[in-house]
Amino acid sequence: MSSFDESKHPRNRGKFTAVSHREPEAALTTGFDARYWGLPESRPGSWVFGTSRYAETAAGSVVDGPLSRGVAGKDSLDSFRRWQDAAAGYGTAEGDDFAAGLEDGLRALCRSDGSESAAELLDTAASVPTTETARVNWMLGLKAAPTTAGYRGRLAAGVILSGSDQWWGISNDPDLAINGPAQDIPRARGAWASLAG
Repeated sequence: MSSFDESKHPRNRGKFTAVSHREPEAALTTGFDARYWGLPESRPGSWVFGTSRYAETAAGSVVDGPLSRGVAGKDSLDSFRRWQDAAAGYGTAEGDDFAAGLEDGLRALCRSDGSESAAELLDTAASVPTTETARVNWMLGLKAAPTTAGYRGRLAAGVILSGSDQWWGISNDPDLAINGPAQDIPRARGAWASLAG
């Protein structure tokens, strides 16, 4: 027995049905769908931090991507904490600069004046969406980063909080993300800095 389709009834012929053209709600806890945000289905072959062209695309995906539609998901916040711990545990100036860049990026995206701790900001990021102004200021601040490791950290903050860190490939090689390409020699920190070449 077939079910009756009310829309095919003669009294409904010629009538328009309502079609919703609004964007679907973004649930940042369900992962990152690159196609929805206007990115290719698979990421570029080059590493995101390797060239300025891809870094600009990554920054643009943060400004116009998932953070523009919702708050950072629990997985993204946990990932951010892991990245912070990993960067701080490197024992190099690059690790320290990367961690500072992560925190700087978080502060910019959360519109912080600097009085809150990073842990408080992460709690805020779970409940308060970023503003367009904050995301644009975060992106503009990339060029003002004092070091390349700080630049990578600030960029990583946005990419991680938007949930696209795996798509962009920075999670594949944390050493590369934190310390940079092999041609860069990690700088010594602290008392050893004066002895470095």
